Amino acid sequence: MVPPANSSPAAPTERRTKAIIKNQIDVIKTYSLRNPDSHRHRKLDTAGTNLWNLCTQLMRQGQDESPPTAKSKLLTFARTFAFFALALAQGSDANALGDLVRLAKLAVKSSKSCIEAEQFQLALLLLQKAADYNGAMQKLPKGLPEEELQECKRLEAEYLMLRLVLSWKEDRLDVTDHMYSKVEKLEHIMGIPLMEAFADTLFEIGKTLAARNDFSLATKWLDRAYNAINSQGLDQLSREAVELRMAISQALVHAHLNAGTNQSFQKAENLVAYMESEIGDKLTVLLLRLELLLKSPAEVFDSPGFAAVLRRLIRTTDISETTFKIVLHHVRILDSKSPTLACEILDYFFGTRVLRSHRKEWIEKVAVFRTQMATSRRDTAESIQSLAMILDAIEENNNQPLGAEAAVSLQTLIWKKIESSFAQKQLDIAEAWCRTALNPALRKTGKKLFAVNELDWFCKNAYNVGIENTASWHPRYLVRLFRCCLAIIAEYPKDIGAQASSDLALRGMFCNFMAAVAFACLARSEDNVEVQLQSYLNMRKHVKDFDAGYEDCIGTLDGECRDDIRTKLSTLLVFDFEVLYSTLRIIVNQIWALELFDYAKTAKYMRCLLQATLSGPPETSLNVMEEICSAVKQEAGAQATFPPLELEWLTTTAFNHGIDLYCNDESELSKNWIAHAFTLAHYHQDGGDLEALLQERYTKLKWDA
Repeated sequence: MVPPANSSPAAPTERRTKAIIKNQIDVIKTYSLRNPDSHRHRKLDTAGTNLWNLCTQLMRQGQDESPPTAKSKLLTFARTFAFFALALAQGSDANALGDLVRLAKLAVKSSKSCIEAEQFQLALLLLQKAADYNGAMQKLPKGLPEEELQECKRLEAEYLMLRLVLSWKEDRLDVTDHMYSKVEKLEHIMGIPLMEAFADTLFEIGKTLAARNDFSLATKWLDRAYNAINSQGLDQLSREAVELRMAISQALVHAHLNAGTNQSFQKAENLVAYMESEIGDKLTVLLLRLELLLKSPAEVFDSPGFAAVLRRLIRTTDISETTFKIVLHHVRILDSKSPTLACEILDYFFGTRVLRSHRKEWIEKVAVFRTQMATSRRDTAESIQSLAMILDAIEENNNQPLGAEAAVSLQTLIWKKIESSFAQKQLDIAEAWCRTALNPALRKTGKKLFAVNELDWFCKNAYNVGIENTASWHPRYLVRLFRCCLAIIAEYPKDIGAQASSDLALRGMFCNFMAAVAFACLARSEDNVEVQLQSYLNMRKHVKDFDAGYEDCIGTLDGECRDDIRTKLSTLLVFDFEVLYSTLRIIVNQIWALELFDYAKTAKYMRCLLQATLSGPPETSLNVMEEICSAVKQEAGAQATFPPLELEWLTTTAFNHGIDLYCNDESELSKNWIAHAFTLAHYHQDGGDLEALLQERYTKLKWDA
């Protein structure tokens, strides 16, 4: 088939090509050859075969693509077209078994590809063709060899399986049920590969229903999958099918448990018992047994039984990152039911698996977890002694000391028990905990640990004392205190852990903020220019340090904490602007003095100062404008001439800024700026033109009464 004559000569897109092929499929499926000679028959058959083989080869190259890409869907359409070309070449009067089998196989393969590409209408059309070929095979004369008859039956079963899949994809489960009953009657002739595919299809249907929480229907289809995969001998199944059998069993147990009835629980129990008898203490089976115990309808949780299964799991399973997490997860569950048994199981796991692995991170995690368990239960001499034995084992069998973070966690937990025991006058218990804290496993990191504890104490107290006395102390003393806190933070070791480091960084930012505020207060109250500038310089250093930690810190915070940090940054930016203004003002004043009242240069500096402060706090720029007005009046009194162009710029800038404030409904500020504009215009030596112009524009403004 060729495109219509009026089609674009340019290379079509994949979407357009797919539309063209689909259109050609709609056309070719209705064609028939009138009296085809053998030459035309062979030519069309060869072209169709070549196209089919090319599409199949290209589809195999991208068979791992999921979900199907535009390219794979295009190839599906092209191969479907190839099938119809082959069917047309064969003709409607073909009745040889070989021809019918060939076309039926191609129809089934093509329909399978269409289902995977979600082209359900096309798939149904191809399956109808397969049904036609199957019907034609049924009408062939009797007496065909047994092998050929079996081949016909297998093709029929494969066709019915695809009808089953298609109806399931279209969510027509009544049709799916009907097709299942038809396939079931052909199970005895399907052969192992087809039965494995059938079981996989039923498994996918069951999984989908379970995902929808329809566990009643899920158990029905998973039961069918289980029966299908077990209809063949285990020794005859492929390796993939053996894994599929285990996956079906797991899914069926979960579906029965989630069904929530006593009958379904008993079915799950029986299935797990059968799996245990068949494959023994495998990880999958033991996890199912633990799940059974957790979801048991019995009124009392079987803690001893749960612990026994967990002990079997630890004994028979190789330790890995996955199994390590699995064991700790189930020990936590057991700890919520029976803390004593949980401690026993964790001790067994630690002694037989974890300690022998020499994996420092595993040893530390178990040590912290075991200490949490010991310190969260009722204190007894036995519970404290069992924890001490764990620490002894670490000291005897582990060449590496516990890391600082783990040691800090253990010591913190133990110290809290010491304090609470002492407060309750349980002196024997407090002494036992003290002896545990002095265990050699902790003593190796003790020097660093106690140093960290001391730093924590001084750092927290220095910061808290400063915050508590902010309103009453002189800023000079606050500066000293917050700078001491920053110096303490700088002394912390680098390996104290991510969380502790993050907390310290945040406290350091708070200290920098408070120090910057204190230096700003000192600068504002200082009359000595040099001392004032030094205070501003010190303030800028703390602003810079705060800003340096802002980006790393802001990403770790949320809610009110993030808003607070942003507010602090905004405050510091205002201080930064204040430094700029004060510095420029000092420079202008110094130049005025040094240049012996060179009004032209002074006017330029005033202009720069106003430009720099207009975008800042309103009171700052307004102060600048007041100083400019004062200077202009002073020059007029001294019979000096303020540069006309600079005066005109200052006047119009003041008036325009007042108009901007008027538009923003800031009436009082607007009036102040406009009044200053009139003052400057009055001294502009242009015969009063500028002042008159401003008066004219001012009268057009409408002020609120």
